[in-house]
Amino acid sequence: MYLNKLDALYRYNTHKNVEWVSIEFEELAQFIKLVRELKIHLNTHGFPNPHTKRLLHLLFVLNKRFSSFPLPFSNRAYNFDGIIEQIKKYMNFSRRSLPSFDDSFHQIDKLIGAIQVSTVHPLIRYIQNNYSPDCHQIVISSPNIKSDVLSYFKNYIGNYSILGEREVDVATDSSIGIYFGPPRYFTCHPGLIQKYERVVCLVMNAPRAAIPGLPRLSGCSNPCQSEVKQEPVELSEDEVTMGFDGIGVDAFLRLGTRSDDPIHQLEQVECYVVILGEDKFIFTPCSPESKRYCIVDLHLQPKMKRIHPLEFDEDTAILLRRKKSDAQISEIADKLMGDSSIMARELQAKYKLELVNKIKCVGFQAICDYLGQRGYEINNQNLIYLLSESTIRPQDEMYFRSVLNYLGLHSISDDIIHNMNLLKRAHIKAGHLVSRELRLAVNSDQNCNEIKITMHKQYGPLAHGVGVLDAFKFRKLIDTPIFINRSEVGKVHDLHQVSDL
Repeated sequence: MYLNKLDALYRYNTHKNVEWVSIEFEELAQFIKLVRELKIHLNTHGFPNPHTKRLLHLLFVLNKRFSSFPLPFSNRAYNFDGIIEQIKKYMNFSRRSLPSFDDSFHQIDKLIGAIQVSTVHPLIRYIQNNYSPDCHQIVISSPNIKSDVLSYFKNYIGNYSILGEREVDVATDSSIGIYFGPPRYFTCHPGLIQKYERVVCLVMNAPRAAIPGLPRLSGCSNPCQSEVKQEPVELSEDEVTMGFDGIGVDAFLRLGTRSDDPIHQLEQVECYVVILGEDKFIFTPCSPESKRYCIVDLHLQPKMKRIHPLEFDEDTAILLRRKKSDAQISEIADKLMGDSSIMARELQAKYKLELVNKIKCVGFQAICDYLGQRGYEINNQNLIYLLSESTIRPQDEMYFRSVLNYLGLHSISDDIIHNMNLLKRAHIKAGHLVSRELRLAVNSDQNCNEIKITMHKQYGPLAHGVGVLDAFKFRKLIDTPIFINRSEVGKVHDLHQVSDL
């Protein structure tokens, strides 16, 4: 599929004077391969402990950042150092429980180090090697490069005329258009082909068989002489040991409800603590699927985006409602379904209650063994995820049907699956409505970047039942996982609750 897509794009655009260049980055390709092998093994055999689960999540976060913006790592807008430090810590814990992967862990650690010393972004190297500063105006288009990174490019090679995708109004017809990103997104930028006399498409690690004779730019592991030097930022002892404004991390840990009782685990969620403006904080889940609506790039061109807590930075504001944040989509979905939502919610509550009762009766392991005999390799966390309020039904329908049959609900399994499908579609539509209303509110706000100073701003009331939302400036992430009761997740708390402990 990937080869066909790349080849089709190349053949279609050849007559439009489009040049394709592949950037070879072997270290990145090997890193991605090893991480995927580790994921397949853990999904098949289960996670031996929470440290390994956390390690895999961090590796995929780093993989995403490596792939979208490989270099330079000295840019402080991307907290590579903090993530890499955590990866090394959890990797040491995981070595004991996964001795067969010791060589892979050593290789991953070695590759991360090799990628870290790659100090020149391939886009910068390509521009410097192929274009003269005084005869070309270059317009950069990329789905992965943020506006602050584009500013870095402009400062790095200031003797070039560099424009961003949103600055095409001042571009001339003789400008060079450069697209940097996955080939599948290139068709979303037709203006590149129509406006400029020449377009260059840079592709990371394109397969050698994809396009015969495709020019290749070697990996960026050789430092450039014009490299920008930045002094490393060191945290003081107080910044490392304290959570925020004199509140120790231990104070937040005391809020947790960690228990080894399997039944008690049904009410627990592994969360981070996110410190917000106006002395507020929230608990947000650690899972890779957990993303929040945020306003990003507050210092330049603010925009709304759903991101994971590990991606929060000083230019982020988190959008929340004063009550539980996930409730808004459920409420809108119920309105979209009308009276049929009553039956759907009743059936949803029924199968989850039966699953809770079955777990209390026979335990997690008996259910996992039953489903394992039918070809489904699951563990306790899969069942806990199924019981989450935000989970409507599993993606695999046959797996869901096996669970219902085991619970003795085979007589109404068709009704449950049908209603859960309706409920899922309503939630998807509600999510689109919420996203659209938030984007309209943020895009129409001319003073959105003032949140950096005011620390808080209110939006609403918005249409379609979205209601009133608060944008709180992000201040700090306590990335030590804490087990919190589900009822507390997403709620806005005051910091004085912690300081009083």
